[in-house]
Amino acid sequence: MIIRTDIASQPTTSCRGVADIIRIVMASLVLVIIVCAMPSCSSHRHVMYKGQDMNELVRAANRLGFPIEADDDWALMIEASTWIGTPYRQGGNTRAGVDCSGFTSYIYNKVYGKQLHRRSADQYLLDCRPVKQSKLRQGDLVFFDTSSSSASKDRKSSKSAPNINHTGIYLRDGMFIHASSHGVMVDRLSSTYYQRTWVDGGRVK
Repeated sequence: MIIRTDIASQPTTSCRGVADIIRIVMASLVLVIIVCAMPSCSSHRHVMYKGQDMNELVRAANRLGFPIEADDDWALMIEASTWIGTPYRQGGNTRAGVDCSGFTSYIYNKVYGKQLHRRSADQYLLDCRPVKQSKLRQGDLVFFDTSSSSASKDRKSSKSAPNINHTGIYLRDGMFIHASSHGVMVDRLSSTYYQRTWVDGGRVK
């Protein structure tokens, strides 16, 4: 796992503000702590930072398949990662089987203490403020119409309420986690399928 600090690209000390120096020092500290938390270290003791177990953070990065950085939502990343591979089950909301809205509801309740509506369409209409894909932030919900490609095209040209039947949680860099028909997994919004079926993003109120 890599925490990007970009220390080498920073300007000379004489040009840095106090805030920048503090930020670099803290980022360096995070890097040291995470390196020490790697399985290759001789000690297997729990290394804590900002209330999080660094060993758990490393495992989360491995499960998600991308580096977790210092300014990421660590609680979200860790909890969401533990669901990777959970099988899909219509109406389910447990690790024995979960559907898309059951997954987003559980994560939001566990990580943020917020109760979402059970249906993906209700989550969009009642729980969220619309957000463009280009403005998505970590933890935002993403919504899709996977009923058919033609229905998706008709929806985009219509002023009526959008048809929504699938949802997930935005992570970062165009990636989101969701309970797909193949189970809980990370996918990219840039894929042809999810670009075609995209409806909107949602920021939970």
